Formats: sequence, structure tokens, C-alpha cells
Amino acid sequence: MKGVTDALERLDGAAHVTVDLQQGLATVTPRPGARFTAEQVRDALRHAGYRGEGVEVEATGKGTVEGGRWVFRLPGQDAPWLSAAAGPEGDLRIRARIAADGSVTLRE
Repeated sequence: MKGVTDALERLDGAAHVTVDLQQGLATVTPRPGARFTAEQVRDALRHAGYRGEGVEVEATGKGTVEGGRWVFRLPGQDAPWLSAAAGPEGDLRIRARIAADGSVTLRE
């Protein structure tokens, strides 16, 4: 668990990290203006030795369509945190699965 926690704490903008390996849950609370993406969370977990099929992420932010693609931004962040072919717009809380190949599927 320490390796997973350490890897997530190294994300640029991670304010607080909790990990519960028994439940398969890691929570990363970003600082305002955080610069890490959902894919970087996945990569940090892989670097720490996690070899699953992918990761589930939950986040609160704003969804918009830009250049024909759906993008999701965390509050106070200019760069997209997550991008997909389509998704809901406005202020929302999302659940998404990021597969090992980097593909993103939004969950209900």
C-alpha cells in the first residue's frame, strides 16, 4: 500500500491521498490548479506495480465540448483532466473507466 500511496502523492497537484487496497480504492484530492490528468493517475498506479485491466476514476468538475471532443476539467484547472468522444456538459460528478490501453468509458 505504501508504494501506491507514494506514487499517487508524487502527482503534481495531489493535496491528499488515501488508499484502501482491500476495497481497491484510492482517493486523490487535488489542490486548486492541479496539473495531473486521469491518465497520469493510471500511469502512477502502474509504476507502483498495479497491473489491473484499468482504473475507475470519480471526479467533480465541468464537462464541455471542444473541437468535436468532450473534455472534463477539474475546478481551477485550465487543461483538460479527461477527454472522450462524447459526454455530458455542465457542472457534474463523473465516473469513468480508463482501460490499460488508455481508452475512456464514462459510467452511468
